[in-house]
Amino acid sequence: MLETNMNSKTIVVTGATSGIGEAVAERFAAEGARIVAIGRNMAQLEKLGQKFPNQIFPFVYDLMNLDNMEEIFIYCKENGLKLDGLVHCAGVAFNNVIRSNDIEEMEQTMRINCFAFLELGKYFSMKKYSNNESSLVAISSIEALKSDKGLSQYNASKAALNSVVKTMSKEFVRRKIRVNAILPANVKTPMLMATARQIENYIEKSEARQPLGLIEPEYIGYMAEYLMSDYARFMTGELVVMSGGMEY
Repeated sequence: MLETNMNSKTIVVTGATSGIGEAVAERFAAEGARIVAIGRNMAQLEKLGQKFPNQIFPFVYDLMNLDNMEEIFIYCKENGLKLDGLVHCAGVAFNNVIRSNDIEEMEQTMRINCFAFLELGKYFSMKKYSNNESSLVAISSIEALKSDKGLSQYNASKAALNSVVKTMSKEFVRRKIRVNAILPANVKTPMLMATARQIENYIEKSEARQPLGLIEPEYIGYMAEYLMSDYARFMTGELVVMSGGMEY
């Protein structure tokens, strides 16, 4: 069994109230990590904290607010939480063909899916907030490579996120801070279910394209844990695809 030494780490997880973010936070906490759980719903964050007493540090923050993001890191410093990692799981997706593009939705998608990670990285890179040899993981998407119809905003935001990961990995390497991304295919999350309600037979079509099955969120947690660990100490700037057998 791999020993990832998560019990010695303090990690920020965005989008921790549901879906992939919740699964990542639970996986890391189960392995003993201290989690700074970021989300917009305090009740959900507290519910997560009840599962892992003394390991969850909830912080309510709307990632649409790019101007005051240092508040997250000030909170960490004030609570003696010097960071070893960050996983950006927060994300949004709107289903629109280009002829129906909505500027407000486009801006929200880019802010949360991409710009928030860039701004989080800016503060994480400061020595007063993070340890050397830390690790950042961005949850991207296979759609950054596939570019399916009706998802132009989402696809573009994830492609931009991948580019930020590549650039950030080069800028942060002097402190041996690694930056990688996970690009999953369809994951069983509330976001997927919301999409399924809008598109007829979406789940059936997704399963047909993904012969290994829809990905359970905890498996994203396993991959994120690996990327956080010393087993991945020579990996940075990588875009790790979890395709479920989907062609891309």
